[in-house]
Amino acid sequence: MKIGLTSFFFFASICLAPGQPPAPDHDAIYRAEIIYRSKKDLETAIPWYRTAFDGPFTDVSKIFQALDCATQTGDTLAAVQFMEKGLELGLTSEDYRRNWSRIGNSMPLESVATKCDSLTHLRTYRQQLNPELIAQLQRMSDRDQEFRSEEPENWELQRQNDSLNWQELQSIVGRLGRLPSYAELGLEGYDNLELLFYHMDREPLASFLPYVLEGIAQGGSNLAHVILYQLDRIGMSEGRIYTIDREGKIEDLGARTILKNGYPCQTFGEWFHERSPLDGKTYRTPPDPNIDTKEVDRVRRLFGLDDMDSKKKREPWVLNVPAEEFEEKIQG
Repeated sequence: MKIGLTSFFFFASICLAPGQPPAPDHDAIYRAEIIYRSKKDLETAIPWYRTAFDGPFTDVSKIFQALDCATQTGDTLAAVQFMEKGLELGLTSEDYRRNWSRIGNSMPLESVATKCDSLTHLRTYRQQLNPELIAQLQRMSDRDQEFRSEEPENWELQRQNDSLNWQELQSIVGRLGRLPSYAELGLEGYDNLELLFYHMDREPLASFLPYVLEGIAQGGSNLAHVILYQLDRIGMSEGRIYTIDREGKIEDLGARTILKNGYPCQTFGEWFHERSPLDGKTYRTPPDPNIDTKEVDRVRRLFGLDDMDSKKKREPWVLNVPAEEFEEKIQG
């Protein structure tokens, strides 16, 4: 299944030195989201969103959160600024029109949209795009899905396609000296780049890590969540705990813990949670006891992410319970 940026509109040296806190724009967005999710004093979230959006920001999923804060508090100036930032990132007037009623706003769309210089932002966005590179990534994305869409999936042929994609991406990186940036791929084009990493094996993933970290440090990449999710998924399938050392290399920490219900423990906190059929609530897959929380937070900071305590505050709908309770609530 194709997973990308637009799926998350409403939910949420070359790299940071070990132990260093997130960059100011990263830290600001996490602070803003914690306030937003708590639904307390939304006005205090607005300056944090402004700080985040002043940097090289690429995560469009946060635009609607910021707009929700601005419209609920009646801050028209902030609403205009946030809408314009979304336009700079590739959102369209139709995107706003289609989703406006879902952000719980108390401000008419037209009162904000008419104050935006939509045409200028659209021109700026399009001028940065690289049509040839976008078309190439689209062909690679189609190749990624060619046999995954079959019933049953043809894994042998699909693996050949995946290998071709990794080789082609290596060729692109060799030509550019870096991974394609969000600015030149745009919203949908970057979605296709993400898709390749969602289906990447450990060895090719390792080869791209220096470029991923470089892109994150320079503000042109939004791959942190994808990389940590995929590395965890690979480790789950192989029964190993993988981390990323200070040089940006993948390191094997040993065997992964398997719970009594058959679920493997997770590592980095990216998207592994389950809904219980017993009570309908969502529970985070427990962290593996064989990796220290400090190590998890170090790797998350390496990718410009917040620590796990902060992430939990940003996801109040996901319950964090001991392994024994998770095994009881979630049946394998």
